[in-house]
Amino acid sequence: MTREILYRNPDLAKLWLGQMLSQIGTKMFQIALIWWFISQFEGQSGKLIGWLLIFGVAPSVLMVRWIGQLVEKSELKSLIIRSDLFAFIVCCTLLVSLALNFKEPWIFFLASFCLSSSQAVIDPAVNKFLPKLSHTEDLNFAVALISSTLTFASFLGALIGAIVIASLGLKGSLIFNAASYLVSCLICLRISTKSDISQSVDEIVGNLSEIIYKHKFFISVMIVFAAINIFLTPVLVTMPLYVKNILDGGAYTLAVMEAFLWAGMLLGSFMTDFTKKYQDVLLVGFVTMTIVGFALIGGAMSQNLWAYGGGMLFIGASLGLMNVRFISMFQEKVPESDKGRFFALLMAVINAFTPIGFLGFGILVDKYSVITLSIAQGLGVIAIGIGFLILRRWRPKTL
Repeated sequence: MTREILYRNPDLAKLWLGQMLSQIGTKMFQIALIWWFISQFEGQSGKLIGWLLIFGVAPSVLMVRWIGQLVEKSELKSLIIRSDLFAFIVCCTLLVSLALNFKEPWIFFLASFCLSSSQAVIDPAVNKFLPKLSHTEDLNFAVALISSTLTFASFLGALIGAIVIASLGLKGSLIFNAASYLVSCLICLRISTKSDISQSVDEIVGNLSEIIYKHKFFISVMIVFAAINIFLTPVLVTMPLYVKNILDGGAYTLAVMEAFLWAGMLLGSFMTDFTKKYQDVLLVGFVTMTIVGFALIGGAMSQNLWAYGGGMLFIGASLGLMNVRFISMFQEKVPESDKGRFFALLMAVINAFTPIGFLGFGILVDKYSVITLSIAQGLGVIAIGIGFLILRRWRPKTL
């Protein structure tokens, strides 16, 4: 079935492969950099990791209006290729810095901001491009496939990254990342589908407020997503220290735990066919967030390698399932003329509260038990997930 759909939509397969390869390289480098922070800056690593991840989400929030306009007015294939090339140049510049033995933390924060700026443009461009890359009847599969890009790439990046880190170190991981962006660019050049530029700059400037007003219910849904990120995304801060301090593991163990998380997200992304009979997307959101909360609490309290890994698997599967269901809903309900700005705004709102979680838990994890903080994360996710139940009372009749 999957092979038939990819054969029927060859440009979709090219886009997926290109984005997956670039993100495998990015994940490998991120794991190497986080472990380097832990090794080089004992007692400050949590704060540094938090700042690194803050710089990683800042572009989509700070530049949301500009990104939305850029995606609306640009030919999408060209925009994705140029973004990959920009990321390649950033990686090469950072390699020069490492070759000169310049390893101040701020240079990595700046590189993270630049690489994330590239991805902040690519994500809404890809979402707007999807209907043109796939047949109408294959759109749900296309959403699941593209949603799985980060998860599948992170799964492979975590596993392969452990080997690369051990043998080639930080520079080797960065070389792989630069090469992955270049290959992604070359693959995307082979996409034959062209996107129409249907709106001029004059038509879209200043219209972000209109998007918010027209889709205010979906904006409310985004706000719940954003609030959940305060407690959920700091897993990327607490996990490395949990592995080191509680499980007494190394870089390979961290890679395996991350692989459990991303494998679960990949599994969840393709479980949507089994949940299509449940039309209430908001209820699905509440249930999946409840599972995530209890998995966080149970995994942390177990202090056991495999129980913690199992918790990451359940967390990933729940997030993957929820992500595809909500993105599919947005693809169906948002008009084509609004999608560029809408998906740019989606990224911005989802990421708006993420820096609070990264920095807050990044500071706290250097002062308090990582087990206590993981339990607090689980309780926070469950509490905010109730927001989906509240939104059900005001949902449009078409949902």
